[in-house]
Amino acid sequence: MYGFQQKTIVWVSAAILIGITILSCIYMKISYSNEEIHKYESIKASHGNLKNHFDKVWKEIRDVAKVSDNYKNAFVSAYKEMIESRNYGGEQMKVIFEDNPQFSDQMWNTLQNVISRNREQYMREQERFIARKEDYYTTFRVFPASLFVKERDIDVFNIVLSTKTNKTFESGVDDSEAF
Repeated sequence: MYGFQQKTIVWVSAAILIGITILSCIYMKISYSNEEIHKYESIKASHGNLKNHFDKVWKEIRDVAKVSDNYKNAFVSAYKEMIESRNYGGEQMKVIFEDNPQFSDQMWNTLQNVISRNREQYMREQERFIARKEDYYTTFRVFPASLFVKERDIDVFNIVLSTKTNKTFESGVDDSEAF
């Protein structure tokens, strides 16, 4: 009878241990899946924020310079008419001068400040975005998370760089003469 109780205790203990292990694995799967969704959506939202900020920069620059698409189209139209008719005076020139924004030194200083401020803000947003991507990869490419979660391709969410920067990093050489 003593041997029977000992075997039963061993089997019950093993069953409990297996049960705890299975429940722990289920909990880890749920936890890592939720975390992956949270981080992925955070990256997606951050990328949307970058797009929004980039758009805001150009709108603010346009507003400061007081140059609108309507102005541009009206100027092109008036300019074409002026050239075609060779009328360098009169009403056509008056329309051009009335619609032409004043590009004063103050406006250029303001524009420079807007560009500088927005570049700094945009760079900080991109740095936060890159940090989120790094956090995603370092969380889900390591053990044990890599066992429970299939990571998604977050490289589709990229940052905006200039063509020159991209070419420099592709070639590994910077031959520019900045100074």
